[in-house]
Amino acid sequence: AVIAPIQTGLDAAQEKPTHIAVLSEHLFLGYRGGHLTNSGTGLPLSFDAVDGAATHGIGSDITGLGVTKTALIVLADDRISYLAGNDSTDFVVKEISDAETGGFADTFQIVGNPVYLDNRGVRDLSATERFGNWRIGAVTEMVEPLIRVKRDQGLTAVGSVKVRSRDQY
Repeated sequence: AVIAPIQTGLDAAQEKPTHIAVLSEHLFLGYRGGHLTNSGTGLPLSFDAVDGAATHGIGSDITGLGVTKTALIVLADDRISYLAGNDSTDFVVKEISDAETGGFADTFQIVGNPVYLDNRGVRDLSATERFGNWRIGAVTEMVEPLIRVKRDQGLTAVGSVKVRSRDQY
């Protein structure tokens, strides 16, 4: 059953977003192949440029989207970016990490700060004093050896859960 059809103009084979988020009255859809599409301002079903819709290139498969107070965090296979702005006239995508650090699919949560799993363990992003700057930190140094063993065995994460009542990832 389809509750609301979303037609962005992509062909039917590509029209399968993997992630969805809302920022500044825009619906954002993240796709394999690394493109991020936003709807028109206040028009979640319109993906026409005349309504303010736009597409942003991320560079690799999007593995998570999360909204903070100031930005849309875009987690991808091999990079982390953020989109800031109020609408398509001033939306801008900027890199947080280089092309070697990304996050695993479906492990991204907002637990106070954005938290995700990568090859090095559970990581968090925190905004620095200057607007737009982010710092990547390690959250789980004590369990990183266990994560490394699981990774070396070929096991991958399949998701994550946050427990709001305990502020836990």
